[in-house]
Amino acid sequence: MSKHINDQKLNSQPHQPVFDVVEHCIRHSISSKDQGKLLSLLGKFASRHELETNAPPKRPRFR
Repeated sequence: MSKHINDQKLNSQPHQPVFDVVEHCIRHSISSKDQGKLLSLLGKFASRHELETNAPPKRPRFR
C-alpha cells in the first residue's frame, strides 16, 4: 500500500539555519572549558539563538 504525499505540505515551514558549535566558539574566542559546556548542552549543531543565549558573557574590553 502506498499513499501520495503532497510536497507542498511537507515544506511549508521555513528552515532555520544551523551552525557548528565548535566553529562558533573559535570565531568568538570562547575558551575550551566553555566550549565543552556548550557542546554538552547543545550538541554539535545549534541555531544562532541557542548559541547566543547560552554563550558565556563577554569580558569588557577597555581602551
